[in-house]
Amino acid sequence: MTNFFRELRRRNVFRVGTAYALAAWLIIQVTGEIGAPLGLPVSFSRLVIVCLGIGFPIALIFAWAFELTPEGLKTTANADNAKPAASTASQKLNYFIIGALAIALGYFIWESRVEEPAQDSELPIAEEISTKSVAVLPFADLSEGGDQEWFSDGLTEEILNSLARLPELKVTARTSAFQFKGQDRNISEIAKVLGVANVVEGSVRRIGNQLRVTAQLIRASDGFHLWSETYDATADELFAVQRNVAEKIATTLDVFLDDARREQMFASGTRNVEAFEAYLLGKDLYDKVHAETTDKTLWDANVFLARAMELDPDFGAPAIDHHDAFAHTVMDGPDNGYIKVEGEPPYTQEQAMALLLADLDQAAVNARNPGSRLVAELTREFFSPTWHRIPGIVARLREKLDPSAEAYWDSPWLSNILSIVGEKGLVREISKAGLENDPLDPSAWSYMADAEVASGNFDEARKLIKEGRAVAGDHPWMRATEIYSAVISGNREEAIMRLEAGGTDETWYVPYLAAVRGNYGEATRLVDEWERSHRWPNAYMLYVYHETGDTERARALTQQIDALPAGAVIFARQVSFSHGRTVIDLEYAPNFSARLREAGIDPDSFLDWPRLSVN
Repeated sequence: MTNFFRELRRRNVFRVGTAYALAAWLIIQVTGEIGAPLGLPVSFSRLVIVCLGIGFPIALIFAWAFELTPEGLKTTANADNAKPAASTASQKLNYFIIGALAIALGYFIWESRVEEPAQDSELPIAEEISTKSVAVLPFADLSEGGDQEWFSDGLTEEILNSLARLPELKVTARTSAFQFKGQDRNISEIAKVLGVANVVEGSVRRIGNQLRVTAQLIRASDGFHLWSETYDATADELFAVQRNVAEKIATTLDVFLDDARREQMFASGTRNVEAFEAYLLGKDLYDKVHAETTDKTLWDANVFLARAMELDPDFGAPAIDHHDAFAHTVMDGPDNGYIKVEGEPPYTQEQAMALLLADLDQAAVNARNPGSRLVAELTREFFSPTWHRIPGIVARLREKLDPSAEAYWDSPWLSNILSIVGEKGLVREISKAGLENDPLDPSAWSYMADAEVASGNFDEARKLIKEGRAVAGDHPWMRATEIYSAVISGNREEAIMRLEAGGTDETWYVPYLAAVRGNYGEATRLVDEWERSHRWPNAYMLYVYHETGDTERARALTQQIDALPAGAVIFARQVSFSHGRTVIDLEYAPNFSARLREAGIDPDSFLDWPRLSVN
């Protein structure tokens, strides 16, 4: 046996095995790094690994049977076994092994630096992470022109939404998952930040009508690929690809799927690919307008959304977004930045209201699930001329709504409605679920802090805002929450500091700050200056009149707003933002008062907004 091992060493079998293993490792690493950018299927990496594994014993056999001599490769039987030949071969192998080890060491040092988590911010790391939790990262757009991002984002979001409809799965919401778009960060770090055990990533390459979609489910703890697949399909087969990806992810995570579950997952609302693509284009613009990352408006988004509704009248999702331009028209007027109307607005207030209600009717009729239908119905009633049906819809919502379901996000007005009808507990529950599912969305932290302010828990609200900034960054809504909290708690010094820092609406913050400081004349001058340059009444100027004690102008503004088609909605939103406090004299708001009575809301439940300048 000793002679056998001595012969293995003499024939360089050990050196060849070591050199082969190092070379194979380097090839696998290079393949893994270049595979995604080149659009190579995941199966290519597996094929490389299998081939290298098969080659290992073959390399050992060749090392035993052949020797490298100065004249070239010869069989052992014919080779000159003189020491110089063996020594030369051994020396070359030694050099290769040392070089490969140096490269490997350099790679490990580089990888450890890349994977080291950031130390300059606090990241929300879940203490116990369920194995049935997943984040779907935005699929990379590998199209030649790089102009199909709207398509790859839409595909990602539909897969995410399908998985989110399964109660057994915890699925990170879109805003947080998309925070990592275009970032080269380690999968395990991303998973820790999002509090999930698994991550889905992939890519989309589109050339004309042809698609190549790659997707892979990765276990974050060790980087193991639980499932991966490449799909070569046409755009007409998009829904089949989405369905297959979502099903494979769910079953791999041990979620039982029967026909009812599959129907629940894939209630996307349309099977018309052209309508779906028009919706994705409109949704992409809609999101960019609200994020203020484009000079386009909601009217531009509505061109695509209307096209989607025309192609498939039973498609409810476009109607939800389509109504928003009309909502801003009736609530904020043509001066609003999201619609940016110069000259005469395209619709009268009455026309905009009628179109808004028609959109919400379509959204309710064609809702993808019962929760979305209830939310659409409630939003429709909020904008309607009467509020008689609101109590019944809220009761059904309270019984059936899953706070973590996507239905909550189908309406930007839901929290306003629930706040004004006194459903503080439900608002808090929904806000908490939203924060758990979307920890990197700064507005989610703001919603949760708002719920604490409404309950009088000012210290807890401050704590949430501080933590939210460390995790998700600053946001105007956070600053607005701090202003409202300071005023409601009667802290004049803090209110002045927060107002100076600014928030979401500088138009009334500046004159209100002057009023809080006791500079009533300056506050009035600033309001007058603003009103001369704007054609739409601003309900928030009521805070200024309240602070200066100008009841005459406050009553005139109240009557002006109350007479608008959406006057009651404007006042309701203001009371909601003020966390149940009000500056409205209901005697001069008969329409709003009537709506409150119809909804069974007691106006005496509203508290007075403090006057900080007289304390």
